[in-house]
Amino acid sequence: MVIYYSGTGNSKYVADAMGDYLDDDVVCANDYIKNGIMGEFNSDKPWLFVFPVYVSTIAEIFVKFIEKSNLEGSKEAYFIGTCAKSIGASGNEAKALCKKKGLDYKGIQKVVMPQNYIALFTMTEDDECKLLYEQAICTCKEATELILHGEALPDNICSAAEYAATKLVEKMYYGPFTGTKKFCVTDECIACGLCERNCPMNRITMVDGCPEWKGSCVHCMACINRCPKKAIEFGKKTVNKKRHVCITYKKKE
Repeated sequence: MVIYYSGTGNSKYVADAMGDYLDDDVVCANDYIKNGIMGEFNSDKPWLFVFPVYVSTIAEIFVKFIEKSNLEGSKEAYFIGTCAKSIGASGNEAKALCKKKGLDYKGIQKVVMPQNYIALFTMTEDDECKLLYEQAICTCKEATELILHGEALPDNICSAAEYAATKLVEKMYYGPFTGTKKFCVTDECIACGLCERNCPMNRITMVDGCPEWKGSCVHCMACINRCPKKAIEFGKKTVNKKRHVCITYKKKE
């Protein structure tokens, strides 16, 4: 079974591709997370967890979901992290998660996808995006062959010092930096409510036809990137920046 979490669609694209090539079920964790529901899953095939890399490790929101979920059946667990450059200490986090869940860690695969964190970076250009999608499919096919033959994906474990440093930065990230005070909406807003529906942490509420943010979030960038009118900004950091929503995976013929 393929279980994934995704903000702007990068990890969904990879999860759908892997489900297609493995001929396996694909489950989206977003609605479970949004509604505070613990997952109850059973799979005779190996588990494959697909996720975006936040602050050089597995998105915390997804880690907590897997920790709370009940996973019956197979004890083998594979991981795929989507990122713009590096998966950092994600392998260490995956191995630690397997230990907590009593699973056999079978490695982690990096899949480079377009940049979507426009609160800090600039979106990848269209030509490069197309190339990254093609390369992602090639990587998925390679990972599929290893999984189907029961072989491990790359280990990708960093040093203990690097892992500790990553976890320290992660704690800092999920604090003041991921606050929602800078989120705002322009006059282009059409009150469609898509941002509220897409927010996996329920940090957006429509008030008098206008979205309002509260508390801290994971900066998945779903609200900004998926807004059909590009009406959402994060202070001045996203003004005039291109948005990113991943293309839909097309099943193999």
